[in-house]
Amino acid sequence: MSEVDKSSSVARLAERVGCVAAEVARAMAMPLDLPGDLASHRRWITTGVGASEGPARLLAALLRAGGRLADFAPISSFAESAPPGDACVVVSQGLSPNASIPLARAGDYARMMLVTASRAEHREVVAVRHGPSHEDGLLLRVVGPAAATATVVRLAKAIAHETNGNGASHPIDLDGALGSSRARAIAALRDVDPAALFDLVGIVASGADTALCDGLRHKLLEGLGRGHPPVWDVCGLVHGPLQSFYERDAVLLVVERDPAPDLHERLARVLLPRHRIVRLRSRLPGALAVLDFDLQLDHLLVEALRARPRDLAEWPGKGRDGALYELGRARI
Repeated sequence: MSEVDKSSSVARLAERVGCVAAEVARAMAMPLDLPGDLASHRRWITTGVGASEGPARLLAALLRAGGRLADFAPISSFAESAPPGDACVVVSQGLSPNASIPLARAGDYARMMLVTASRAEHREVVAVRHGPSHEDGLLLRVVGPAAATATVVRLAKAIAHETNGNGASHPIDLDGALGSSRARAIAALRDVDPAALFDLVGIVASGADTALCDGLRHKLLEGLGRGHPPVWDVCGLVHGPLQSFYERDAVLLVVERDPAPDLHERLARVLLPRHRIVRLRSRLPGALAVLDFDLQLDHLLVEALRARPRDLAEWPGKGRDGALYELGRARI
């Protein structure tokens, strides 16, 4: 593949990243037509695959934080039977064939819901929609997963507050935060070569953010073609992870609230000059900060790919995934 082809796909990615903030705003403002029985469901199962796994895991974490019993179940968990629960939420932007595997189990739950951009209708399934309906052509999707993240944040709030999700209050300066995300991401790279992100060894977070930011890992997997980086708790870093990279050059991605907690300030004291820190900071409250971190990381990936272009339109293994990807087609 030529350098022109690689650069062309990176340019397409950058264009899509520029659409994220507007699509998130639409998802936050879209009325949610939710059933009135959400409060009656005690145990929740969430599922999703690929870029949809992050929002699905986020929803489970938010439901747990709201006092519900909630677990993320991999798509393959539904192949032979339905993981036990009262309600199940499937996240799938374009309704991939794999998403049909859990949807076919709708009869095993009191309530089955689908967070999606697809306009298809499915019997026994309540659809909670967002945009965009299409984001094809590149291995890495950024717009739909961000809109799905915004949607599950609202869905979790609706379940916790026992409301129908309509008339959601305007988030605290969400537009302003996302509008400044690129400038803050570029500032985070001030002392780091963008290409060094290809050598990222892990993500560091604290408290609830270690679970809320799990979805950032998949973006790095598909965008940079590297294995899923771990998410380390800042205190846990010195219990094994630090020793794994201490004697070599390494880059750490740190997600933190602004102002930074003391724990994160202490982090720099245990590292060497060869260890670089890229800090993503947000002043947004709770799970809304995930939308901020997510878009900042999009901008970081664009800069890394400009420094070391990679063809996201003709990825390794393209066309060889049918045996697994097509599993579930025509199940419902």
